[in-house]
Amino acid sequence: MLFISAVFSLFVFAQKESAKTARVFIDGELYREISLELYSEYNIDGRLTLTVDANGIRVSHSDCPDRICEKTGYISKSGQSIVCLPNGVSVTLSGEGEADVVT
Repeated sequence: MLFISAVFSLFVFAQKESAKTARVFIDGELYREISLELYSEYNIDGRLTLTVDANGIRVSHSDCPDRICEKTGYISKSGQSIVCLPNGVSVTLSGEGEADVVT
């Protein structure tokens, strides 16, 4: 039973593809889409800063009290997300779609 469970877990987690686009939401509304192929920093409505580089995307600075979103670290696979509840910002990764490349 343990072996079957381990094989199933490997199959499920191995299926996630590298993301190409990050969708940024503020208070539940789509704010912008960011290409993960262009390395840069993005100021999100003065609430936090996102950094995109070879490792993926992360919150590099937030002014929220606990900074849990910063501690999440990099995400790079489709379906992964980062949430900053105090700032009302969430970032969700997708493997498809066109992204806004304006900084």
